[in-house]
Amino acid sequence: MKLCLSARAFAVSGGKYSITVEDLIKLAKDIGYDGITLRRGQLDETTPEAEVDRIRELLRRHDAPCSFLTGASVKDEAGLQALCAVIDRAASVGAFVVQPTVRDRAEIPWMQRAADHAAAQNVVLAPQLHNRTAHENAEQAVDLVDSIRRKNFGITFEGSHLLLQQRPIRDGAAVRLLGGRILSVCVQDYRLAPGEPDAGNYDGTPYKPCLPDDPRGVNLPDIFTALKQISYDGFVTVMAGAYPGMDHRTHLEHYHRVLRKLI
Repeated sequence: MKLCLSARAFAVSGGKYSITVEDLIKLAKDIGYDGITLRRGQLDETTPEAEVDRIRELLRRHDAPCSFLTGASVKDEAGLQALCAVIDRAASVGAFVVQPTVRDRAEIPWMQRAADHAAAQNVVLAPQLHNRTAHENAEQAVDLVDSIRRKNFGITFEGSHLLLQQRPIRDGAAVRLLGGRILSVCVQDYRLAPGEPDAGNYDGTPYKPCLPDDPRGVNLPDIFTALKQISYDGFVTVMAGAYPGMDHRTHLEHYHRVLRKLI
């Protein structure tokens, strides 16, 4: 498995980031990550071609793979063209996973067309387990992937949403249920925080971020044991946001230390 770093911790309002792509690559490499991922606002369908070329050269120069690009949902022809543009740019910079969203099953025909476009460029589509989508949990994700019926359409596994949803099938059990449908893996960690001040709200469930070795969070050892059991050998992307009382570098170094031991 290869470990990559997302700029999510550096996200600011308006789809902007407090770190440049070049500095993100340098930070990731300096800590020991293999590469990065690129989010909307860094590289998407609106990015000028000259910037796409510059990013491709940065990745090549620093020998930094890009684990995936994020796309959006598709409900009409305009949305399909936007996602196809992201797919084209992903292939151009050597990122062969794109992470779209499927909001409801009415979008399946559109996603099938996007998958067909992606297949011609050896790109796979892998939406992340996420609330308020048609791939909210492992069971829904299995049904969605099997309904789309494209070899290059799968799922991005991320365990904290299943914890916050308090799903009976989560952690390693969810990995084993999804099996070969998992085409990408993301890691962030949260814990339930009932009655605690300043807690976030996840569809009515109070939560707070936690460090990746906090036993109150997702069971990462169980998840990575299961990933090895299903022979997953793809990208693992750290997409943690900011952590209270800890600077970004220290926080992301901590994730790196924990995950290197697990992969």
